Amino acid sequence: MSQESALKEETTASYTLPNHLGMEDTLYGQCRRMDDAKPIAIIDPMTVQKVHDSIEERGCQTEQVVDEQLKEYSRPPSSGIEVGCQTERRVSSSSRRRSEGTSATRRKTSSSCIKHNPDAKDFFCSDCRTYVCYYCVINKHVEHTTINARDQEVTQDEEITKLVTKANKTKDWMISFGKFIEERQTSTAEVARDSIAKVDEDFKEKVQILEQERDSRVRFYEQREQAINELLEGRKTDNDAQINIIDTVLESVQKAVGVRLSHAELTAHGICCKQFQEMLENCKIGESEESKVQKDTAVPRFKRKSIRGLTELDLVESDEPWIVMHDVPLIKASMKTMATMQDGRMAVGFRKGGVAICTPDGHQQMTNLNGVTIQDMAVMTESRFAILDKKNHLTTYMLMELKLEKLDVKPFKTLSKEKGGDGSVTVNGYDHIFVGYTKAMKIQEFLPEGGKALRELECTNHLPIQLFHLKVDKLMVVKGRTDFILTLDMTDDTGRPKKSISKEGDVCAYPAVCLDQTLIVAWVSNKDGYVTIDRYTRELTHIETLISEYKLPKQETNYTFPDHLQQFLSGEIAFCSQDRLYIFAHNTYAT
Repeated sequence: MSQESALKEETTASYTLPNHLGMEDTLYGQCRRMDDAKPIAIIDPMTVQKVHDSIEERGCQTEQVVDEQLKEYSRPPSSGIEVGCQTERRVSSSSRRRSEGTSATRRKTSSSCIKHNPDAKDFFCSDCRTYVCYYCVINKHVEHTTINARDQEVTQDEEITKLVTKANKTKDWMISFGKFIEERQTSTAEVARDSIAKVDEDFKEKVQILEQERDSRVRFYEQREQAINELLEGRKTDNDAQINIIDTVLESVQKAVGVRLSHAELTAHGICCKQFQEMLENCKIGESEESKVQKDTAVPRFKRKSIRGLTELDLVESDEPWIVMHDVPLIKASMKTMATMQDGRMAVGFRKGGVAICTPDGHQQMTNLNGVTIQDMAVMTESRFAILDKKNHLTTYMLMELKLEKLDVKPFKTLSKEKGGDGSVTVNGYDHIFVGYTKAMKIQEFLPEGGKALRELECTNHLPIQLFHLKVDKLMVVKGRTDFILTLDMTDDTGRPKKSISKEGDVCAYPAVCLDQTLIVAWVSNKDGYVTIDRYTRELTHIETLISEYKLPKQETNYTFPDHLQQFLSGEIAFCSQDRLYIFAHNTYAT
């Protein structure tokens, strides 16, 4: 059989395509899945081999030349070819070797997909992200993941549709948000405009009230000055008249000095001296008379106070009777004690060293005791401080502006930290200093001049953790345990407990003495972080709840140090946590 006859016989046979492509072949209008087991006749294998040989001989052809060769050697299946035939003609071994060699050469020389037929982009390579023809699928992209072009278009359209839908929703939301911003701008401008008008009106009213109050105060002092001057002028006139009478009588009496008087003259002189003596007794000016004049001519001094409506804007909207007016940050995790000063300020001591002076409006200034680690402190008269350090060394200081000067007194014979344990300190109205010890379970009393303790009070059933002395009834308030408050009778040497209060649950109690000598106690819940401040009588009878369950911010550290409670002389309540000072003020605007 000649070569042409053999070639013709092979062309009439069917050729089975590789079924692993899993794609649709749409060449020449025939559409079917490539994973179908039925063989189809598409391109003669010898024709494909000739194209391979031609590419190998010519090198890399342009797309136009390759497309022309494909059109020349490709033909549609004739009627003599059985499409449904199950037999398979394999190409000769020589043709297969030439095809493999040609494919290897092409992979080495070509780094991109060659589009052999721009009009036949029926497949999509997922690896290269490009549309390819059937020839590229069975050659360069034979090991790639390829899908039908229609599937890729459907997937792409679905993704675009989803993206467009999402973009439209986002755009609608942003348009709505833009309208919301415009509305907020409008409402903010309205609120600001109304608030400014109300502020101006409020200030005008308060300025008018202040002007009236000023005129009233000035008129009061002017009238008081006039009345006192009239009173003093009258007293001065009487006093001058008495002086003139004394001078006149004294001159008459002195004339008898060195003169021998007759019987009648002696009698008259005696009567005159007796009357003069009585007059001098009646005219005697003593301390009682000065005190009376001072009381009658007393002028109340004007004390400047902060008017909350002017110095602080009414920005707090709350129905609570007490509100937090200032939240003052302190040295982190370092607060140890707090004491009220007689000039109206508050002293805060730090365990890491130093004393801060705080005002009721939240301003604070540091003193010079940076190197003194403070355990507890109390404030005496004349701006003197009794400070107990971590080793239970008691030292007294004098505050000069913002500098604490050590006083030259005898050393205080306090118990050491090893013998006495943690110490606490307070003072009474006579500046006697009381030091309590948790380990020794006793309280010592010292004079401000130092030296040995005057007396010791045994603490039988309580620990003197914190001490507060009342100015009346000779009572001492003692924090006996974390949740236990009691009062001690200081009239005897035993310090007999009188009454105590406590609360159930995980709470800690921190007492303080108010200006009216009642007691306030801060009950702090360590678990929930709430503080409740109640007021009690000196007999520890509950009066009222000032602050109910105020939420404290979570501490940044895990260390737990005792909190402290005090009251400013101006009435504000100061509650100190580890690193913050909360100043509660009475809410005058509460309904």
